[in-house]
Amino acid sequence: MENLRITNGFNRLSDADLEARANQIIADLGINFSTAPGLPALTSARDAYTTALGQAQEGSTYEKAVKNQMKNELVNQLHLMGSYVVYMSAGNRLLALSSGFSFAKAPSTSPEIGKPENQKLEEGLNAGELKFSFKKVEGAKSYVYQSTPDPLTGDSTWNSEMGTVRR
Repeated sequence: MENLRITNGFNRLSDADLEARANQIIADLGINFSTAPGLPALTSARDAYTTALGQAQEGSTYEKAVKNQMKNELVNQLHLMGSYVVYMSAGNRLLALSSGFSFAKAPSTSPEIGKPENQKLEEGLNAGELKFSFKKVEGAKSYVYQSTPDPLTGDSTWNSEMGTVRR
C-alpha cells in the first residue's frame, strides 16, 4: 500500500486560482467520490466563497473580511476532503488522482550501493602514513575505513573510522 500525501498549497493560491482549483476538485470528485459525506459542505463553502469574492471586489473592508473568512472555510473543507480521499483510496494512487487533488510523487527506490573500485594504497607524506583512495561509490553518503596493525592474525583487532571523503 502506497503512502499518499497531498500537495495542496491552497493558502498560497490567489483568489481566482483557489476558486478555479476548488471548482476542478469538486467536478473531479463527482467521478469516484460522489457519495463523499463532506462533498455538500465543500460545495457550500465554495459557493459562499464565490459569492463573497464577487462582493469583495467592490471594496468594502467588511466585505473583504467576509471573503477572507470564507476563503479560510473553503481551504479547511478542501483539507478535510483531501484527508477523506487519502483514507478512502487506501493507497490506490490512481483512485486518489481521480479526485482532482495533487499528490506528491511516489518515492523512488535507491539503487543498490556497490563496492568501491580502483582502490589504491600508497605511502603518505610522512613516515608511518598511508594514503588510501578509491573511485566514488554512487549513492554512498559515507564510508567505513577499517585498519589493523601488521601482521594480520586471527587475534587482530580492527579499528573502524567513519568518513565522507574517498581518500
